[in-house]
Amino acid sequence: AQRLELGIIPVHWVTEETIMEGDSISFSDAISVYIFPKKANKITYVEPLGDGFYMTPVTISFDRNTETLEVSGEKNHNWHFMMKWDLAPNSVTGADQWHYDENEGVLEIEKEASRFKVSIE
Repeated sequence: AQRLELGIIPVHWVTEETIMEGDSISFSDAISVYIFPKKANKITYVEPLGDGFYMTPVTISFDRNTETLEVSGEKNHNWHFMMKWDLAPNSVTGADQWHYDENEGVLEIEKEASRFKVSIE
């Protein structure tokens, strides 16, 4: 229930398991994230830095007021976001690619990076 209340649900691409607040995960090149903007806030989990010893935090947040998605981490990932969205946006600044599915009311955003901001207008 906590995941749905947060409104941000990251999914580990390899294990296909959801990632909870505070979880420690194995590294994955790709991360899928489901976002429900009316409930979204932020989530932080940790992943390996790659040296076999240290872990590093990853934070995913969505600001409803500015309609800005932000990710902050140390390792590059191929991010795939799926967000419930009422109307097709005019632009999605900062995304590598984006697509709006009018039938489903879902905005899909692709981005490869470790830290970034995406603004939806």
